[in-house]
Amino acid sequence: MDAAGVGVVIRDSCGRAASALAERIPIPTSAAIVEALACRRALIFAKELNLMDTVFKRRSKVIKALLAREHVSNSVAHFLARRSKLGNKLQVWLGSISDDLAHLVMRDTL
Repeated sequence: MDAAGVGVVIRDSCGRAASALAERIPIPTSAAIVEALACRRALIFAKELNLMDTVFKRRSKVIKALLAREHVSNSVAHFLARRSKLGNKLQVWLGSISDDLAHLVMRDTL
């Protein structure tokens, strides 16, 4: 089965990665749909974590890309999306992230 990957990182108010998710999904028809599905999954993930005061900042790389209709890389989410394609199960990190993500989180700026 052809598949795409969705990667989500939830940061706290100081910009530290608090949780992350990687999920394999059936491949959509376009990259724009993958980005939209990633945003949708981020909202669902925040709701699952009971984060009612979630803020999606307009300066967010994904939001900028969606508004400008251009491709902007987010290395953490991109890494998680690639990782999710390797397996069939949902992968979730709560409260901390895996060591292989830490250097990407440090490099990405909000």
